[in-house]
Amino acid sequence: MSQSSRQELRRWFARVDSRFMGHPIDIDPNDAILWAMRIEAGEVAYCEAQITRLSEDELFEIPVQEELVELPSGRVEYITVKRGVEQMNRWVTWRDHAVERMARFAKMAIDVGIEQRQIELAEQQARELVVVITAILTDLGHDLRDMKTRDIVRKRLMEGAIDVDPAHVRAVA
Repeated sequence: MSQSSRQELRRWFARVDSRFMGHPIDIDPNDAILWAMRIEAGEVAYCEAQITRLSEDELFEIPVQEELVELPSGRVEYITVKRGVEQMNRWVTWRDHAVERMARFAKMAIDVGIEQRQIELAEQQARELVVVITAILTDLGHDLRDMKTRDIVRKRLMEGAIDVDPAHVRAVA
């Protein structure tokens, strides 16, 4: 390959590199496990939605193998060659496989202690928040032993805790 061809190929890769499936991105292993688990959860939910749309007689299906044949008239048609054994609808099968994969990722998350680390991080952030709030109130001249000040801080923190979406807290952690 000539030098100019290699340079042209490099320019092409630089231009289209991020468009390909499998383009590398930096990701923490814990985030990768959680991401995979979330994708599987989405697949489970999608399959569940498809399953709820099925009528009772659609829950089972009989796979049919068809073949193209040329009739004596010259016309080409599909004919049924073989009917398979009745089986669950493909949405049920796909859902079951997605549930299994999601459970595997959840087990991985438990095994590496992701949830425990998230709890520890949340506790650390809470301790840091207490230090910051204490510093702010002290700088503003409030007496931290004053029960009115304590009640206001407690009330506002509780209001904030109620308004926070738990999924958002987990995603941030």
